[in-house]
Amino acid sequence: MSASSALEKTVPVYSSSFRQCSLLAVTLGLQMGWSVHERNGEIKFGSAAFRSSAYEGEGMKFLRLRYWLEETSKKSGGFDAVIFADIQIHSSTQSAVVYGGFLGQLTAWCDWRQIPYIGVLMADVRKYVIGSDLTDQQRLIDALRRKGFVSASKETAGALAVLDWALHYKAQEKL
Repeated sequence: MSASSALEKTVPVYSSSFRQCSLLAVTLGLQMGWSVHERNGEIKFGSAAFRSSAYEGEGMKFLRLRYWLEETSKKSGGFDAVIFADIQIHSSTQSAVVYGGFLGQLTAWCDWRQIPYIGVLMADVRKYVIGSDLTDQQRLIDALRRKGFVSASKETAGALAVLDWALHYKAQEKL
């Protein structure tokens, strides 16, 4: 499994009471973007690859996700909630199958750990972050950089946008 992360020094400011929460935001897939808001207010983010090799069974990608969730949760001191990008339309049957498998693993892990989770439509996230539900990835990255996420990239933009959306709505007590 390949996972890379970067730590942001400059992040948007949210309500002080909410800074004590630990949140995980993910965009599910074989190349998963993730971002974590830690209890101390720091935001870490990166991407993780879960592809199976030619010598492994198809279930290995799902086991890798479970292992990654456990390890990331331990490193972050546990999560108070998990927010994921709820994808309604997929580019292929294979993407839909993979997404469904990852969603099943994520929600089962959250239920097992008694962690609340919520899916948010990316169109709603994009409307909040860039003011439009257009799927222009570069506009999303640029908007995140303007908000202080200077290292936002193609792999991490979705997860950072989901986290930014969640922090905004949680700070307003709407989540």
